[in-house]
Amino acid sequence: MDNKTPRTIRPKHTETGNGARSVLSYAELESAINGLSDGVSIYDRQFRVLYQNNVILERHGPALWERCHQAYQNRCDVCPDCPSLRTLHDGKVHSTIRKVEFDGRPAFVELRSSPIFNSRGEIIAVAEVTRDITERETVKVRLEEALVRITAQQRQIEADLELAQKVHATLIPRSFHDDNLHIHVEYVPVESVGGDYADIVPAGDRKVYTMIYDISGHGIAPALLANRVSGEIHRMLARRPSPADLLAEVNSFLVQHFNETGLYLTFLCCLYDMNAGTLTYSGGGHIPGVLMRREGGGLSSHLLTSQNGILGAFESTIADHPEDRIEVRPGDRIVLFTDGLVEAGHSLGIPVTLPGVVALLESLAGLTPGRFSETVIDQITFHGGNKLEDDITLVTTQVE
Repeated sequence: MDNKTPRTIRPKHTETGNGARSVLSYAELESAINGLSDGVSIYDRQFRVLYQNNVILERHGPALWERCHQAYQNRCDVCPDCPSLRTLHDGKVHSTIRKVEFDGRPAFVELRSSPIFNSRGEIIAVAEVTRDITERETVKVRLEEALVRITAQQRQIEADLELAQKVHATLIPRSFHDDNLHIHVEYVPVESVGGDYADIVPAGDRKVYTMIYDISGHGIAPALLANRVSGEIHRMLARRPSPADLLAEVNSFLVQHFNETGLYLTFLCCLYDMNAGTLTYSGGGHIPGVLMRREGGGLSSHLLTSQNGILGAFESTIADHPEDRIEVRPGDRIVLFTDGLVEAGHSLGIPVTLPGVVALLESLAGLTPGRFSETVIDQITFHGGNKLEDDITLVTTQVE
């Protein structure tokens, strides 16, 4: 063989016991390589082309004994990302991805080089496989572009949620104070916005409505419905209805307009009449409120239990006895809350029951309404790093 003839490594033929050959002949091996959809080249240590299969021949033309970087990349020096250079250096398999052109169209190829050793274990050449990965890389590029768009959309959604949270928070009153009542509201959503809502509406003639309601679910849909219901309630309250009549109107509104959404709400409405010294309340499937009263040298608690079913699920949800009226005295404290307060009670080791939460409320009864509400929320949400599972709203009313 003269020094201008490409060197190839031919497999050694051995015979098995039945006369069959244990390895392929050179022609069979070359036929197999040419049947691949990948390009295959073999270079010596000087990067001269020793072998090209049909894929490489069709793509670049014959280039035997030319240096690969000159024949394939039209370069005078070795490509900086050349996997064969690294393979010749350390004898390991290396790969790289390049953006190229096939027939004038952009394409991506993966180059993977493997060492070829002689009988003494010396690297005498490298085999480089070229695989067209254009489809894969195109999908990857499209996914990356989609990720950029999704990220931008996510940022916009987060900005919208932040604005929605601010709007929702401004609609929930934080405090009310006159000569007869001191009311404080605390609201903690489990997400940016939620379905809990509370309101305080003075009705004139020393009367004040306080309301709390909890719409099923979390996130934007319950928050939108909460805000919509709030606007409707304010319109209804212009007629100064009783708490039971208000619940009946809210239920009719929900059934008529939102029955197919699958959303419903629990509701508890209190009407304080300080001329009469009474509290009239009506609940629709809501967790009971708590009236705490100091009498006989001790503290007693009475539950304000809902008389009616949840609102928005059924047309007939108002009971025959839909509301109750009780006496209120100076020093009484009435606490309304959503069930998120009960569900979060385990952060203090409190049994996840209403009596467990009532015991917590009683233990803090000596605090002012504002400090009382803040401390309840603080202990429930932060002791033990508790993660909320539901929104929490707390309305504390002190009779003065």
